[in-house]
Amino acid sequence: STTSAAEGGLRFLAESESSDSCDDKLKKCRGALDMCRDGEAANAGPSYLFVQMAQTCKLKEKTDSKGEAYYELSSKDMDDDTYIFIDRPYRTAGTVKTKQFFNDFDTTFSTETGGKPNGVITFRHRNTDNFEGPLMSVFVKAARHKDSGKYVYKLSQSKEQEETNGLKEQEE
Repeated sequence: STTSAAEGGLRFLAESESSDSCDDKLKKCRGALDMCRDGEAANAGPSYLFVQMAQTCKLKEKTDSKGEAYYELSSKDMDDDTYIFIDRPYRTAGTVKTKQFFNDFDTTFSTETGGKPNGVITFRHRNTDNFEGPLMSVFVKAARHKDSGKYVYKLSQSKEQEETNGLKEQEE
């Protein structure tokens, strides 16, 4: 008979000293359950990473209909291919058409699949040609404007991303 990590943790807690209160035992049990879930998440399979390239892009602060500020990254000359790879232990790679990547963005990065992706943007400043970045961000939404040929991302940042290299510091 095999015993799962969670069962083993629960057995350990049940056999622990009786001086522990119910709350203490519950905290230990929740900790064991979190460790088990973390282990399952680590073994969930490959995590895909993506690379997109463009000759030029614009980063602008915008305001939505609710008056909330957000940032928009746009480019008219995005490469036709988006490069896909998987880090160890799988180490595979491939491409998908960038148009298809944008069309499938909300399905690929839904709540069910783990949420919106983090990304890194590297670029050179248009006036100085100095390297700027890397800019780390959450890619919240993707759209392709067929009439203009423009690819657009709506961006946001976690507190840690903003402290490392804020969007406001990079704006045009």
